[in-house]
Amino acid sequence: MNPRELLDAVAALLWPLAERAVADAADPLGLSGLGDDPTAPSELRGRLLEPVGAVPGERGGLMALLRSVIGDLGTGSALRLHGWRRADGRRGLALVARDGDACAAVAVVPGGPQLDVVVSGRLHLTHESGPWRLEVLGDSGAWDLTVVPGAPPTVRTPEASGSLTVRLARADPVRLGPPGVAVDEIGAELAVDVATATPLLRVGLRGFSVTVVPDELFGLLGPLVSAPSGMEILADRAGGLRFAATGTTGLQLRRVAGGAHARGGGGEAARAAPGVSVLQQGVELRLAGQDLVLGVRVSVEVRPPGLPLRAGVARIGLDLPIALAGDRVGPLPDRGALAGPDGVDVDLDVGPVSGGGSLRRIEPGVYGGVLDLDLAALSVKAIGRLRPPSGNAPLSFLLLLSASFPAPGVQVGLGFAVDAVGGIVGIGHRADADTLRRMVADGHADRVLFPDDPARRAAEILDALGAAFPEARGRFVVGPMLRITWSGGIVSLAAAVVLDLPSPPQFLLLGRMLAALPHAEAPIVHLQAELYGRVDPGAPSVELLVSLTGSWIAGVPVSGEIYLLFRGAGGSGGGDFVLSAGGFHPRYVRPPGVPELRRLRLALGSGLGLRAEAYLAVTSNAVMFGGQVRLEATIAGCGVEGWLGLDALFVWDPVFSFSVRVVAGVAVKAFGRRLAGVALDFTLEGPAPWHAFGTGSVSVLFDDVSLDFDVSWGAAPAVTPAVDPELPAIRLGEAFARREAWSARPPARDRTGLWLAADAEAQVADGALIHPDSVLCARQSVLPMDVTFDRFQRMPVAPQRWRPTSATLGRTPDENLDPVRDRFVQAEFFTMTEDERLGGEAFREFVSGLEVAADTSGSALAEPRRAADGYETGYRPERPVHLSENQASLLAEAFARRWDAAERVERWRRAETLVRFA
Repeated sequence: MNPRELLDAVAALLWPLAERAVADAADPLGLSGLGDDPTAPSELRGRLLEPVGAVPGERGGLMALLRSVIGDLGTGSALRLHGWRRADGRRGLALVARDGDACAAVAVVPGGPQLDVVVSGRLHLTHESGPWRLEVLGDSGAWDLTVVPGAPPTVRTPEASGSLTVRLARADPVRLGPPGVAVDEIGAELAVDVATATPLLRVGLRGFSVTVVPDELFGLLGPLVSAPSGMEILADRAGGLRFAATGTTGLQLRRVAGGAHARGGGGEAARAAPGVSVLQQGVELRLAGQDLVLGVRVSVEVRPPGLPLRAGVARIGLDLPIALAGDRVGPLPDRGALAGPDGVDVDLDVGPVSGGGSLRRIEPGVYGGVLDLDLAALSVKAIGRLRPPSGNAPLSFLLLLSASFPAPGVQVGLGFAVDAVGGIVGIGHRADADTLRRMVADGHADRVLFPDDPARRAAEILDALGAAFPEARGRFVVGPMLRITWSGGIVSLAAAVVLDLPSPPQFLLLGRMLAALPHAEAPIVHLQAELYGRVDPGAPSVELLVSLTGSWIAGVPVSGEIYLLFRGAGGSGGGDFVLSAGGFHPRYVRPPGVPELRRLRLALGSGLGLRAEAYLAVTSNAVMFGGQVRLEATIAGCGVEGWLGLDALFVWDPVFSFSVRVVAGVAVKAFGRRLAGVALDFTLEGPAPWHAFGTGSVSVLFDDVSLDFDVSWGAAPAVTPAVDPELPAIRLGEAFARREAWSARPPARDRTGLWLAADAEAQVADGALIHPDSVLCARQSVLPMDVTFDRFQRMPVAPQRWRPTSATLGRTPDENLDPVRDRFVQAEFFTMTEDERLGGEAFREFVSGLEVAADTSGSALAEPRRAADGYETGYRPERPVHLSENQASLLAEAFARRWDAAERVERWRRAETLVRFA
């Protein structure tokens, strides 16, 4: 809950509480019979009524809390309780303090409700009642303020200035619920400041400290339990309810009368406890039901002198409820309770044994633990999640355990060695096949398969385990893990077989292969493949995915995915067979459950931009293959680029058909502009009917000549394949999800005035970075938009029309979109007669995408950095000019403009001086 929400929630409880307390006290006090107070100062006349005898003595509630603080007020007391009257005649109660001619009144009137604060003159009043001490301080000035729920405070005297401060302190210790825990000092301060514009309400807790008495439970923990001093809680309409100045820079611990006492670093000097240090301390405030809970937390580290041991306790402390509703109002010491710890960690270093472990609360009711021990002959690593039983929820835990042997491992012959063994076991957990497959595809199988450095990567690994093996009552997972190496680590293979039981059962295979040739220390070939396999007896089906991630050959990156699927007739969509290396034809409809695969790619850089990608797939009803080679040999934007691509698809069910597309081209570029080029895009489909269409173009300087053709011949097919009615929407979504669909158009004008470094200019030109003023363009070639079509992939479909309505960058949708147009083959999407196909245009321009400004409000930009809020100026002459510093500053200032602070933080990398002197 953020500070504003917390303030609104607390205020929603306090207003009815104050209104009900005053309304309940109206009859016992006889407010209806009170007349005007003849001694009231001019600022209170007409509103201040006669004083009442005493505060009602009922048990509980806000009035009982007020009674315990101010006691029974006598006639001669400077602090009195009066009746109060609003302009509409409704009556309430006012606490009035008088010091000579000066006075201050705080009144609550039910039936609204309404809070009135009136101050006149300077006053300093002290009132003591039992253990409580109350001070009222009024600054010079005369002002009148009214507060009602849900509206800003109203100041009837807008030119007034001054303040009213009410300080409340209790010096006697207050025993809390846990044995041996007490609060030494409690203080609160309520301040109302009136300025020309906005009044401010502030509440503070002062002098907060904790004493721990040594007994059977807390005798050993005495030196570890402490609390910060000097806490302050702020409440205002702009910032909400939050803490300020929580704690001190450190705590001093000293022995007292057989116990331990903790005070802030600003207190009296004392001897620090040996080997004990406070790492972190803080205070938190939260709402639990209708109670406010004040929590004190401290993290402590212990290093016993002379021992190779370190122990830490994270966020252990105390929770003190504060009732805001019901019969009891205020702190509830008897309900105070120890909280935490949120984590415990231990480190040990004893000769051949070293390492440590930690246990942390990672989410409500769930703990995560890490263990990393080096036993000289064996290295043991473990990481797990634990949810203790509570209520009707049973115990659930998940443990990932591994033991690795020192090099060269346990030799098994022929150069092979067992490098590590391990396993995974989970009670009350299941295996999420989709998450594991996605984890392998992203190259993150090492998060669950012999993870390295688990202590440092604990959060990452625990999150991955929780996602891959979510909780499921009545299920369990178990699986052994093994890692073997060959020839001293040139090849390493790790694998795990995971059984998800009892019903429906599934068997999963996770693998990770790493090959470094010719030597692991200086590889020329570095291949890293991750494997995912699944056997589902219920379908039945066998699935296998191999992903190349982080691989390279002689410095050339290699990537791609290989996929295999056998699925029986009992599975979704009937029997299926899929074998693919690099994906599928763009127009092929994948069987249900088959993921979209990354192409097999090879990329050469270092001035020679050669990129090649390919795919080959065989399925139960089709064969497809293709690829593309692209060469870009340019220096400083000048050179040659060429491309050659092929996509071939052969389908034999329900009828035989094929589609072959060839694209090729070459262009000459100068300074990033195309001077001349030749391009061809040709497609042949058949055999019933045969269909050939395409386009060829020749461009020289500013002149482009293109030839389009679209020819059909032969009879229609005897059987028309059925088309999924949702297929156009699916293909449109997949097209816009591809990275290739998005590009950035350089800005027409430079609005930010940024000077980009040469490296940044190159990255913007290459598309790795986007200029803040650029325009993002999204386009696709799947179907024409903003027009009704009745054919898709040359097959009849229900008439439909798709139109882009808005784009969302970050959180804010933008509906001011500029359409992007491209050429489409009309016969692919519209029913046309023979004459229309022969005599009309083969290609026509339709909307293919949209453009949107990159600086849309709420864009998901990089993490902002602080920047100086001043003038940012730049001066760059065409030729060297010798100017004095003052002359250059004046010249730069003449062209300077102030940028909005939010814009600068969003766009500027860092604050730096841009004025340069020649």
